[in-house]
Amino acid sequence: MLFIGRIDRYVLRTYAFLYFLFLATILFTFTAVDFLRRLDDILQIQGFGAKIQAVFVYYGSQYLVLFNLLNPATTVLATIFVLSLMERHNEVLILKASGVGLGRSLRPIFIGAAATAIAALLIQNVVLPGNGPRILNNLRTLKAPERRNNLRAESRLRDDQSRLFYFTWYNLEQKSMLDVTITVQRHDERTQSTYRCEKAAWEDGAEGSGGWRLQKGQRLDNLFGARTEHPLPPEGEFLPSSLRPEDIEVSVADLWEFLPYRELRTRAQHQPDDPAPRLQMHVRILSPLYTATLFFLGLPFGLLGRQQGFLFTGFFCVLLCGSFYGTTYFVQGMARLGMIPPGIAAWIPILVFLPIAIAFLRSVRT
Repeated sequence: MLFIGRIDRYVLRTYAFLYFLFLATILFTFTAVDFLRRLDDILQIQGFGAKIQAVFVYYGSQYLVLFNLLNPATTVLATIFVLSLMERHNEVLILKASGVGLGRSLRPIFIGAAATAIAALLIQNVVLPGNGPRILNNLRTLKAPERRNNLRAESRLRDDQSRLFYFTWYNLEQKSMLDVTITVQRHDERTQSTYRCEKAAWEDGAEGSGGWRLQKGQRLDNLFGARTEHPLPPEGEFLPSSLRPEDIEVSVADLWEFLPYRELRTRAQHQPDDPAPRLQMHVRILSPLYTATLFFLGLPFGLLGRQQGFLFTGFFCVLLCGSFYGTTYFVQGMARLGMIPPGIAAWIPILVFLPIAIAFLRSVRT
């Protein structure tokens, strides 16, 4: 049988209470700090009802993203503290004396952790990609117009004609790049010409095509080893391109988590110079393993909670979560800079912390 009755319901109820307690505490702390930071933007919204609606819409969408991010941490916190409580009240010892093994007594915790992991997986792969545009619009409601429309970029993107686009700012409302450098390459990957301009604005064409109007700049041509400089005409130069504003917005604003997996794979093929979509593909597949790694890493410390005390348990909770998240963001940042392959970066936290978890579990069992 899956349940043996009252004991399983008691453990699962305790786990669920602690899980949502830690999650609510973190979300409340985030909301309080973020609300004070955005208070000026909220006050600029006209009408009291509009202010309340904007706040609820913004934080409702933000909580979906945060739940997916915080699930591994809240899982390990709830696991450690429910085991510490059971050890402190001698409940684990009583279960062992009555013939219930440690693995069987931990089954409700496994069920609770699996349920929250499945919920996070559904949010990550169904809810966020399926409602991406609406959630993104909600997340911008509490930003001032100048910060809502101007995104810091420093990006490098490629279109189907093997042109490399470098720019430092992107304006969402005007669909324009600022401080732009475009490199046109030959088939042998040698530079044929380079555009340098202050602004490149998107213009729609016929049948879904379009391109960028390059303004206030120059074009440098490399012909037979000689460099010639040509100023752009006053009306600008139109450059047809398959790189659309939607592609730039996703890359610049780091919105890969809002894309379906199939679109991530397509963008990874079209943007070989950008490691972000490939990294998100690996992270999305491995996210259950991240939760499982932290879960098994926290089990030994929960079982030792009675011997070491709650202060020790709380300290190691913070240390474990901080180390895991710090390692994860560090290696992913290196992958985004092209320093390590995205696949290796996604696996490093598991390869580092899972052996440690297995070693700790063996030491507790012995």
